Amino acid sequence: MEEHYHSADRFRYSLNAYLRSLKEIRPMLQQGMQSIKGFKDWFSPRCESLETDPLLSVLGKKRDYLVHHGMLDAKSKGGLGVARGKTVKFAMDWDVHPAEDSDDAMKSFARVMMGMGDPFQFFSDDDTQPCVERQWILGDVSEENILDVAWKAWLIVAKIVSDACIWRGGEALDLSLKCRHDSNAIKVKTYDREEMEAYGLLFVERV
Repeated sequence: MEEHYHSADRFRYSLNAYLRSLKEIRPMLQQGMQSIKGFKDWFSPRCESLETDPLLSVLGKKRDYLVHHGMLDAKSKGGLGVARGKTVKFAMDWDVHPAEDSDDAMKSFARVMMGMGDPFQFFSDDDTQPCVERQWILGDVSEENILDVAWKAWLIVAKIVSDACIWRGGEALDLSLKCRHDSNAIKVKTYDREEMEAYGLLFVERV
């Protein structure tokens, strides 16, 4: 999800895959350890805690919707403006449609602003870069960034799996998820002004 955050279709497909995987962990754990003596008694209260957890419950319903109805309707909102590094200095509210890539939102924004003569100097201030600040949310779950919600839910389930490892005499799992990045940085995408100008303010994606 982090990698595809600013690519609408890829992000939504990644979110769908995450929700499906999250709900499958508990039954996989049960199936893999059900024949071990004492596991049922050990796991029963933990299983109940997973089933009654408010966040996991609502995300589980989202997963069921995916299975029976298709693509999940995640919501996207954003601001477009200028940033220095990953710090947004000024941004205007801008409708970033859930099916729209951030690059396409920037193209539309650039056309409108330049058509007005760039009154806020979004594309003429050499000390900053044009940027999209995008927020993906599941409105009926939380107003938090989906990345942060996903982290919280994963941690709840992962803690049970780690406890199962310890119960079997193994070591606790590393739950720090060191590969995780700050969602506040991920949600900001900056653009090279000179490259945009060279292409008539139509951004060409760089690898």
